[in-house]
This record gives sequence, C-alpha cells and structure tokens, in this order.
Amino acid sequence: MTSDRTRLALAAALLMATLAAPGAASAQEVRAAEPREATILKKNDDGSYVVLIDGDTLLAITRAMAAEDLNRRREVQLLRADVALKDSLIASYERTIGSFATFRQRDAEYVKALEEQLARYRELYETARQLRDRERWFALEGGLGATGDTRPALLAGVGVRAVRAWAFLQEENAGWFIGLNVPVF
Repeated sequence: MTSDRTRLALAAALLMATLAAPGAASAQEVRAAEPREATILKKNDDGSYVVLIDGDTLLAITRAMAAEDLNRRREVQLLRADVALKDSLIASYERTIGSFATFRQRDAEYVKALEEQLARYRELYETARQLRDRERWFALEGGLGATGDTRPALLAGVGVRAVRAWAFLQEENAGWFIGLNVPVF
C-alpha cells in the first residue's frame, strides 16, 4: 500500500515528466494515465523529493513550487525585456552623444573660422581708415566750364595740405582764387 507522500510524489513527478516531454500531454491525459509505483529516494531541504519511477530518477516538486517557478520564469522574461529596452535606450543615448560631440566639434571649427574672418575684416577696416585719414600734402585740381556768353573757361588749381590756389583762365578774362579745403564729413 502506498502512502500519501508516495502518491503526491508520484502525481507531481508524472505531471512534470509528462509536461516537460516533447509533445506534452494535456491535463486530462495526465489524469487518465495509470498510476505507477514511485519510490522516494530522498527528501530535499526545500520540500522537493527525488523519486524513482520505472527506472527514471525524477525530481518531484509541490504545486506551490511549480507556480513559484512559473512566476520566476515570467519575471525573468519581463526583466530580460526591460534590459533589452534599456540597452536600446543606452545605444540611442550613445548615438546622440556622438552626434552632439560631432556637432560641438564642427561648431567650434565654425566659430574659429568666423573669428579669423572677423579679425581680417578688422584689419581691412583699419587699413581703409588709415587711407581715409591720411593727410594729403599735394593735390592738382582742374575743371572746364563756360561763362554766360558761352565762351570756354578753364579752372586749374594746386593744393598743398589744406590750402588751395585756383586760377581762372578764359579768352579775354583771367583771375585767381585762394581757398581752404576743410572736410565736413
């Protein structure tokens, strides 16, 4: 006569062996199977048993242990999915960091080029200002015109620094002027 513990071990071992086998049987097929004789070889500290059924050594566990194992497997799957998601995020962040590093490098090169260009424009401005402000010490001036009687007239001048002297020449008239050249703007 078999004890309750032996029946429990037999049922659990048969259920686990049937479900773990390829082409696992349904729960009805497991219940309909003929009971076999099981021998408990060892009781483990965690509440499981090592049993011998038809020459096979099997590990018999309780339903609570089986449910806990399924919950752990689900939890492992969820954790793996979470890790995969986080790995994907980390890879995305690393690509973003790489893009920003490239952007910063290109931006620094662009700023450097702009600063060099600004320095050249400042040099050009200084050169133009020096040329504009450079004092002219000698100038020749001239012009053509006509008087009221439509006779041609010639205006000629010489300048030394800001002082100017002009001569007015016409067929019957002549004259001269002295003036001062003062820049307003």
